[in-house]
This record gives sequence, structure tokens and C-alpha cells, in this order.
Amino acid sequence: MKQLANFSRRRFFAQTGAGLLAWAGLPGWLQAMEGMGDMPRMTPNKASPDFHPDVEIDLVCKPSSSSILPGQQTRVQQYFAKLVKGPADTLTELPGSYLGPVMRFQTGQKIRITLHNQLDEVSITHWHGLHVPAKIDGHPLYSLDKGQSFVYEFEMLNRAGMNIYHPHPHNTTGKQVYHGLAGAILVNDDEERRLELPDGEYEVPIVIQDRLFDANNQLQYVRHMHDRMMGFYGDRILVNGLPDFQLDVASRAYRLRVLNASTARIYKLAWDDNTPVTVIGCDGGLLETPVNKPYVMLAPGERLDVWADFSGRKVGSQLVLRSRAFSGVLPKMAERMMGGKQSGGHRVGMHASALPVGSDYPILTLRVTQSVSDSPALPNKLSAIKRYAVSDTANPNKPVPIGISEGPMRMVLNGRPYAYDDILPSERIPFNPTSSPNNEVPRHFNQLKILTTVGWHYGFFAV
Repeated sequence: MKQLANFSRRRFFAQTGAGLLAWAGLPGWLQAMEGMGDMPRMTPNKASPDFHPDVEIDLVCKPSSSSILPGQQTRVQQYFAKLVKGPADTLTELPGSYLGPVMRFQTGQKIRITLHNQLDEVSITHWHGLHVPAKIDGHPLYSLDKGQSFVYEFEMLNRAGMNIYHPHPHNTTGKQVYHGLAGAILVNDDEERRLELPDGEYEVPIVIQDRLFDANNQLQYVRHMHDRMMGFYGDRILVNGLPDFQLDVASRAYRLRVLNASTARIYKLAWDDNTPVTVIGCDGGLLETPVNKPYVMLAPGERLDVWADFSGRKVGSQLVLRSRAFSGVLPKMAERMMGGKQSGGHRVGMHASALPVGSDYPILTLRVTQSVSDSPALPNKLSAIKRYAVSDTANPNKPVPIGISEGPMRMVLNGRPYAYDDILPSERIPFNPTSSPNNEVPRHFNQLKILTTVGWHYGFFAV
């Protein structure tokens, strides 16, 4: 008998709601979520005496300030973490950054993280991409008032890959992420370790964001309805929370762990000297084999694992990662209003971004400052991925329809709005199902295989 799951409308919205919106950059959906009204609050989770963690972290979110631009400091919201128990490399700060520290875990570890909310507003933290029980996945139902704490306890079940932690409070997820509450999670496993990929100083997180500052260096966010409906875009590119980012490298191979943490901006990433972009992994972890592309499109929330080899490059040379010009990804009206390629790359309308959507601009510069002779070789084989066919699913002849649409001021699933306690008996689907979503992006389905696509095909390279 096929095992059944109560995969209700409540669980669907719980797993595809505000946490994704902070990364998916679709302010229309954000507005729809804001129209859902108040939500009840559940009792914060406490530590279990029967849970014995291998790793224990105290995580605090609170107001702070950071020197991002020359002059006045910028008010931000920030994660501060303390390692109570576990390997010394569990937490790594990004130098000079207001973003949260990188968390590194091993598959199979038992993890306890205690979140302390010291913000002047409610918050809760979501583990984007991790396979954890619903109660500790950071649903808005468990949002904390200032001074409250929540204990997360879980076993790391994920394979090696890059994931994200960020706030998940109702109505304010996007704003809190934008002001700094976000960080990367790197998971390692035995399969990855056997590859001996670049690590330590040669494995570099690259968190890409666009931000908008006022004349006093303060962050500006969703200023008017146009930002909500057409997408919110900044005009300064930050990498790891810093403008004009430069990284000194040696003449050897590096592993770049790239995250698009922008609110709405899509990037067409390419090297300025037309060197192919070598991708070894994406959101779901390592690929089976390396992939070389002239460029790779990266939407908000997406991750890339890039092999960048500077072997043979002379000291003093540099390589620039750029977002190349493109058009046709956004609707034509949106591109024109945001000053994209459809408008000739010029600002159109009073709210268009000063950094036009789809224009060509630099992301970061890598400078070769040291010559070395030893460098690891790019593996021909990276990982073993089990392949599935439609016949392997629990419902091969009856795909589950998932109709996502936007009703009046709200988001609806199969024509029905979200309600936290609204569960129909018919809302039961098998585990390992085949489904037929009608949306362009698989929203918050953390591990999935796309069997077929029907409809829009843009012709862009993605991994």
C-alpha cells in the first residue's frame, strides 16, 4: 500500500508561503500574503531532555548598525551566533558583513539551535531547504515576541549542498531579510568529502544582493505600490554585504558558493573574458558531472556551486563576474517600467531602478595576488543521483493538480484561499507523487525532479 500524507492546503501554504517570498521576489504574492489577516500564535518550543545534540548554537536576532557605504552607518537587523557545542568550523563570519554567519553542518548530526528574538517586532527563523519537522521549520504560527526564545532540534537529513536561514514572520518576512536577517547553510557529507573539493580559504560564499540607500545611507524598502506589484529593485550591488566587492585569490582552483539573495533581481552570470562558467552543484546539491555554460541565469533564492580555476593566470591579472544583458524573462510591461532592455536600458517612469533590469553590470572582481603550483583537479564524476520516471511515482496515471493563482488581495491554491485550520478530507496525496503545477517556478519544493515542462521556454541557460 502506498503511504499517504495529509498534504493539506494548510501545509502547502505553510511550506510555500512568506519564507519563499523573501527570496522569490514577487511582491504581488507578498501583498497577497499580507491580505490574509491575523494568524494565531503557538507556544514556543522548548528543549527536550531526551535530545542529545552533536551541535548546539545560540542564535540572536537584534537591531544593529553596519558601515556599508562611506560615511554614516546603516541601520540593519542582524543575526549573532555563539557555538555552544560542536566542531570549531560550525560558524564562520563573513568579513566585514552584517549578514548572518555561515553555518556548516554534517549529514547525520543532531542539531539544537536556540533562537532569541531581541528585535522590536515579532520574528521566527526558517531553515530554507532543510528537511526538518513542520513544527521547527519556522512557520509564522510560531513567531516570537521580543524577549521570547524558540528551541529547534533536528537531525541533519540533507545531502551535501547550500541552503539558507532567514526570518519567516507573517507580513514582515521580506523586510527583515532585506535589512540583514539572512545567512547561508553549508551541508557536507561523505560523498562530497571523497571528492576533495576546494575547502577552507578556497571555498568562498558569494551572497549577491541589490539594495537601495537614501542620502543618509539608510536602506529603503517597498516605498509604494509599484514596488509591490512590479518587484523591488535596488541600485547598488552588494556581495557578502559589501559594495564593490573584490576577492584576492591564488593561481589555483576555488569553490564559489553563490546565492542570489536579492528581493526580485535576476542575474545572468558570466565571466568578463568569456571563460565558461563551470557549475558543479545547485539548489539540490552536487550535480552528477560538471556543467560548462557561457552564462547561468540565477533567480532570487537560487544557489550555484561554481568551480573557478585561476591556474595559469598571472599575478596582477583579474577576472570580473558580471551580470550580462538580457530581456524576455520578465513581462514586457514590467521590463519597460523597471528600465529593462525592452525600454532600451533607460529609466521609464518615476519608480524605475537606476540599475536597469537586464542591463550589463559587474558583480565582483577576483584579483590574482599569489602564484602557486598545486591545485586540485576538477572531478569528472561528482555524485550519484537516483533517476525516477513517472512510472516510479505513487500516482503515475493521475497527476495531482496544483493550481496557484492570485485572487482579490490574496493567494489561492486550487481556487481556495489559505486558512490555517482549513483542511478538507480530499486533501490527501501520496508520498512521492507526480504533480502538475501551473506555475513557472516550483515554489519551495526543496527536492524535486522536473519530468516535463509545458508552455514558456525562454532559451536561457539554467542548471
